[in-house]
Amino acid sequence: MADPTIGDLPGGIAKPPAYEASQDHRAVGAEPGAGTIAQSPAGRLLAGPPLQRGVAEPAAGARSRRPRRPGVWAVFWAGIAAIVAGVGLHIQEFMTGHDARYQMAGMPMDPHMYLAMALIVAGLGIDVWALLRASKGGEVRRARTRVSAAPTRPAIARTRLVTLVVLASAVSIDAMKPFTFSFVLPGAAKEYGLTTPVHVVPGSWPVSLYPLAGIAGTFLGALIWGKLADHIGRRHSILLAAILFIATSICGAMPSFGWNLVMCLIMGLGAGGLLPCAYALIVELVPEKSRGTATILVAGAGTAVGFLLTSICASLIIPKYGWRPMWFVSLPTGLFLIALNRYLPESPRYLAARGRHDEAAVVARRYGLSGEPRVAQAATAPAPAAAASVMPTVVALLLCGLGWGFINFGLITWIPTFLTSAGASAGGVTHTITNASLLAAPMSVVTAYAYRRSSWATVAGCATAVAILLGLLGVDSKLATDSGHFTIFLFLLFSGLWGLLGALTPYCAELFATTRRGTASGWVSAATKLGGVVALVMAATSIQPPGMAGAAVLGACPLLVGALLLLFRPVETSGRPLPDEATFAEAVAHLA
Repeated sequence: MADPTIGDLPGGIAKPPAYEASQDHRAVGAEPGAGTIAQSPAGRLLAGPPLQRGVAEPAAGARSRRPRRPGVWAVFWAGIAAIVAGVGLHIQEFMTGHDARYQMAGMPMDPHMYLAMALIVAGLGIDVWALLRASKGGEVRRARTRVSAAPTRPAIARTRLVTLVVLASAVSIDAMKPFTFSFVLPGAAKEYGLTTPVHVVPGSWPVSLYPLAGIAGTFLGALIWGKLADHIGRRHSILLAAILFIATSICGAMPSFGWNLVMCLIMGLGAGGLLPCAYALIVELVPEKSRGTATILVAGAGTAVGFLLTSICASLIIPKYGWRPMWFVSLPTGLFLIALNRYLPESPRYLAARGRHDEAAVVARRYGLSGEPRVAQAATAPAPAAAASVMPTVVALLLCGLGWGFINFGLITWIPTFLTSAGASAGGVTHTITNASLLAAPMSVVTAYAYRRSSWATVAGCATAVAILLGLLGVDSKLATDSGHFTIFLFLLFSGLWGLLGALTPYCAELFATTRRGTASGWVSAATKLGGVVALVMAATSIQPPGMAGAAVLGACPLLVGALLLLFRPVETSGRPLPDEATFAEAVAHLA
């Protein structure tokens, strides 16, 4: 079924007078008895600005029409075609290097490559214009006053499942980007003559600049795309990230290391921006009873599949073609995500916040989020988090994200170096880490169950568990010398880390109203990347903490402080309505 925000969407559905009257006194987050909170600065941050009013009602019996813009999406696909053509020319240029064993270092940029880059830049500009234009609404082909019968429960369940599978695919595609570095760094260091932790090349750049450019891009992307999601919509922001994946796949054909860094930085913008948009969309499409479970399972399954696909691609590509084509994989995966956009709706809450109530009502009905029962449920449900509790909670989540990033991109990256310098074999270390990762992958199911019981306790529990484990490693670094014990340790560490990552952004998204949800999700997502930036800057400047114990303590400190803040003032979101639930339910109830 095609996405109703692109076509076949009713745009002029008459709303009863009771609905219009109900809007005169409702605002986002204005729950009964919360008037004094909503007037405070923290209350306004939690609730966001009031929902915009819908368009004027058509006259009785009239068939209203919204502006037709079928050309917008034709222009969008024309931009995609230009980008694909540009990437194809770069791949063709790469394939001519068969005699040089597909090494391009030092190769001059020929006219074909300049033409290809011009096509990509033009295609990006066209697609950005098309998405901005489409985000204003009006891409509806035909408006009708009559609405078809409400979907059945099995139909709603199928619709939700398909969308969650698409979003899990998006998470997998996004997760492939950082995992790819693990496979391309050795080949890139050899081709460009870069300095590595085990091989210093006098006067050369450190290879750690490569992942540093990527992780810096993800940090900026999380902040920028979080804001974009609140302005142009979750769906269009995800599509824009996918377009960047396609365009920056030419990273594999860049002759100079400097151009590789630039492309990697731009690729990171899309990779960092996709996750907060995807998580915000899940939170807004799934009812509160299943919201946390769905988000964490999507995060866990998507990350595991992304790691698996990257490993398979590396085993098939690198032995024959080298490290460069690993970046070309972004072309088919990005196209795959864009091709699935018909199953990716715009958030009905975002549409309602933009005054597009009729469109919001249709999407909400497809996902079982509309109707008078929802109004009654929202009116009687427990009130959302008090505004005074929000900012300490956000600070706690930022600290947990910072600690997670430092551990994931720092300590875990340094573990092989620490162990090999202590006499362990590189193969044995890799085997231990791989086994622990495989054992920890199914633990996302446990995290999802815990999150369904209590959101804040799951975040605090994962952060505390990881901090305790790191404290044990800091006290007794000899723990890493026993292969069996260290495998168990890493299994527990990875379980806590991945559980924490899966719960952080969704929890933050549930604290804020629709008009602030994308931005807030971007904050926490950016914090996880900032910890990685700190760790990789230390690696690039040859600064390392005093051994494994020092690295463990540095990572444990922000996690412990964040967990204590959550314990000091817990805010429960599991099974609770979102801050603007009552207003949204009324906005879409007229379609029931």
